Amino acid sequence: MIIYTMSASRIKKYLQCAESYHQTYENKVRGGALHLTFGTLMHSVFERYYQEDTDIQQLYEEEWNKADIMDPEFFRDGFEIINNFLMMNNKDEHVPMGFELPFAINIATGKIYDTNAVNWEKSEEVREFLKSLEDEDAPIIFGFIDRLEYDAERDILRVVDYKTSRMAMTQSEADSDIQMSMYDLVSHLLFPDFKTVTQELQYVRLGVPVRTSRTDAERETFKKWLISVFYKIREDNTHVATLNKFCGWCDAKHLCESYNNLINGEAEEDFTLNGLSNDELDEQLEKINIHLKILDGRKKEIETHFKTTLKKSDNSPIHTKNGERFLTPNLRTHYSIDTVMELFPEHYHNLLSVNKGEVDKLVGKDTDLKNMLEASASKQIQSHTLRKKKK
Repeated sequence: MIIYTMSASRIKKYLQCAESYHQTYENKVRGGALHLTFGTLMHSVFERYYQEDTDIQQLYEEEWNKADIMDPEFFRDGFEIINNFLMMNNKDEHVPMGFELPFAINIATGKIYDTNAVNWEKSEEVREFLKSLEDEDAPIIFGFIDRLEYDAERDILRVVDYKTSRMAMTQSEADSDIQMSMYDLVSHLLFPDFKTVTQELQYVRLGVPVRTSRTDAERETFKKWLISVFYKIREDNTHVATLNKFCGWCDAKHLCESYNNLINGEAEEDFTLNGLSNDELDEQLEKINIHLKILDGRKKEIETHFKTTLKKSDNSPIHTKNGERFLTPNLRTHYSIDTVMELFPEHYHNLLSVNKGEVDKLVGKDTDLKNMLEASASKQIQSHTLRKKKK
């Protein structure tokens, strides 16, 4: 397979599914996902915030007007993200060393390529630089650092990466994440004089930072693994498809035989129970969970198609050989609390319920309020959920 340079996204794509990697980076099958465009927009806002003396909301509206996005939900999300960003960041707290810093490093030899000579706004210069990296045919890491800053008080170099995703990594995931390990390796190669380097993922949609770091031994092990992965991808001509939880978001799923066999009910799987060991059952359960996620994603795609078509036709039924599809409203009735309490005062405690999610929103990060609620809360076990702690 082709792998001129390495990035976290390329490595993760290959580890998830070699066929998806083949379609994305060799056949250039890529979609124009709206959330990626929105993420780029927000990155531009954050970068300008540190470099310009302009209100951040004004910066956001300027970037929004330049972007090819119309969805009002994204527009509203942007303002909430800005508020979370401001809570996590203070211009005067640390010394910024750069934004959207490009890097290109041969990790086998330690050679650092001069990225300052490239005008990254000129596509011709960028293509020429990348072509020079391709000609090296070596394990080169290429990418950009969102923000690099120095904490003088603690003598720490901090690599900050912005994430607009709705799901944050757990601490254990961040401590072994490929992208974070890459940032750690790159920052130590670029700035060897700094003894302490940390990586920080800022989930700006959630207002949650996740911090991690690596030891010297972990860094050296990761570098050796990364070099081996480079050559493994380069020599791999099989590009075998692997069904996984990300299949629903794959731009090449319509070309994938394994994916289409699954959603069409043609997958050849043997899910018998008799005579299987716990290890075999565990593997089958993992596989079934992945299949369920893929099928659920496909189910939502089809339902969205029908709903969109029906709304456009003013709910004129869609006739199929098995019946017809149409929309019905889902009504939710809310009784007046005052009226209910007036009618049934003796059943007050049984009838009154509290929406925990809404209360948690009101509490926010107020520790005192959280403690007061926890002290008066009652908890009941409703059912047992089968969990798994991975090695």
